[in-house]
Amino acid sequence: MIKKLLGYTIVVILIICGYFCAFKGLQIGEFKILSYNQLIEEKENYEQKVTEYNYLVDEKYKAALNRLESAKTTFESNKSTYEELKQYNSYDDLLQLAKDKQYPLEFLWIKLDLIARNNNLASNFVLANSATKESKNINVTLAGEYLAVKHYIYDMLIDLDLHFKAENIEITPSGNGVIATFVIKDVKVVM
Repeated sequence: MIKKLLGYTIVVILIICGYFCAFKGLQIGEFKILSYNQLIEEKENYEQKVTEYNYLVDEKYKAALNRLESAKTTFESNKSTYEELKQYNSYDDLLQLAKDKQYPLEFLWIKLDLIARNNNLASNFVLANSATKESKNINVTLAGEYLAVKHYIYDMLIDLDLHFKAENIEITPSGNGVIATFVIKDVKVVM
């Protein structure tokens, strides 16, 4: 009878422990048994992390990959442009490139006059024959302050559309300013 009573007691204790483990959980040191509610929470946390992971893989990773591809394409384009421009490693090469370019007459007058106006200079431009039949010389006369004339020549030199070089520069004093004349040689003008 004691054995039966002891057996029933052990079964009751196991049922009570099972009940507490199922609804409250059990932790002894690092050993841990999760309760039913804790298992549901862990499952929801796991599903949330899987959803976040899928979002990162499907959305964020693909967007970052697209941005990287776009940046790579832009880089390759800029690199090829740089490589092309690197061929022109001296100012003389840029001048030769400008000489090979054809300019509409109206474009030249507007561009040269705009540079003069930006420097507060009065200007006059005259086309003259050059050494070759397919190009012309442009005789330029500027009136204004000396520094403005200097800035005009510099602006004309660095202008991305022109890259013209002023030759045979003559500067004479006139009143409070100067009159400067120079020639832009061998420009291919389209009339």
